[in-house]
Amino acid sequence: MLWMLASMAQAQDCERVSVGQLTRADGPGVLVLGARQATQKDLNRARRIVRRLAKDHAITLAIDVLPASAQDALDRFVRGVVSLEALPAALDWEHTTELSFAPYAPLIQLATDGVHVLAIGQPIALRPQDAPVQLPPGYINVLADTMGDGAVPVELESRLVQTVAYHDQQIARAALDGWDRSGWLVVLVDRTWVQGGLGVQWQAQRQTDSPVTAALLAEAGAQCYPGDRSLP
Repeated sequence: MLWMLASMAQAQDCERVSVGQLTRADGPGVLVLGARQATQKDLNRARRIVRRLAKDHAITLAIDVLPASAQDALDRFVRGVVSLEALPAALDWEHTTELSFAPYAPLIQLATDGVHVLAIGQPIALRPQDAPVQLPPGYINVLADTMGDGAVPVELESRLVQTVAYHDQQIARAALDGWDRSGWLVVLVDRTWVQGGLGVQWQAQRQTDSPVTAALLAEAGAQCYPGDRSLP
């Protein structure tokens, strides 16, 4: 039954959206973008969206691939204390991520053009017992889909949903805490946290009165869930 529900949820094409549609609204607002990690096409599109929005608005760009502990190094880069070439070492990039730095460099460099870049990455950990978190309805169906053939044992479903929802909540909270509520907050996260509409954007909607929208930066051959939007 679980897999039947998941496949039914996916049985539709993505709703296509253009860069123009994503950037035409007035702020303040929150835009959550789902990217394939270290994929140049997706990150180039994210940069294009940010630059388009920055023509008329103040922009805060929150990036989940950068752990929150990297914020000090980013701030030193903005002040000119650290060069772009030296930034990976200052960020301890090699030890905090297995991804290539090069695809992210143009995005991070926007910090020198007036974009406020935030490091918001959070570890995936079990939800502390005293930490409340709202659970999206039907989230297990979306999460099970991302695991391919690896079925989730019934007894672990609740723990999985709570762990991922808590991670989504912490990502959203870190981004919103670093935003001054002016202009646009653009939150760039792994597309896994955007598909299905129950991830980071769902949690952000419950933490701010500003409008929250989301889009996948590429269809990437995947079908979508109801309400998902994607650049073609």
